[in-house]
Formats: sequence, structure tokens, C-alpha cells
Amino acid sequence: MTKAGRPPKIGEKAILEVLSDKKPRFSWEIANVLKCDRRYVEYYLWRRRYGSNEPSLLEKGLVKMEILAEIPTGDSKRALRHFYITKKGIAFLKR
Repeated sequence: MTKAGRPPKIGEKAILEVLSDKKPRFSWEIANVLKCDRRYVEYYLWRRRYGSNEPSLLEKGLVKMEILAEIPTGDSKRALRHFYITKKGIAFLKR
């Protein structure tokens, strides 16, 4: 384990590698393959580096998330952000 208990092999590249077989997967399925916590996977799908304008995987359009449940009412940006990163979202490569 590295700093803050984060598994060393996880990152955007690792997630894209798991999704490279073109099968849509839930965040917890990706986490099982990478042997890490589901929240790390969701963090990397949605993450924007602090202080940089580089978009996240979702915003770049490399990975698409499909939501299987209705978006909660009062869909402020923050509520949406927390909603996207749930077990209900399936991630898959766009290309």
C-alpha cells in the first residue's frame, strides 16, 4: 500500500485497461479486477486534478457512465457529482 492506503496499481490507465474489452462494467466490477475499493475507481472516473484544468475521464468523453436510476431532485452540480459515483453507474469505453 502506498500513501493514504491507496493501492499502487490503480489510476486512469488501469481503469481504461480493464474497460478495453469493450464490456460495460459496474464500478465495483472494475474494483474487483484491480483488487481495490470501489470508491477509488469512482474517484478516478470522476476526478479532476486539484488546481489543473485537465478534465476527468468522464468529461474527456473517453469513458461513458450510464445511470440506471433516476437523477435525484434538486440536481445541483454537487448532488449530481455524488450521484454519478454510485454502484448504479456502469462505465464503458466510448470508442
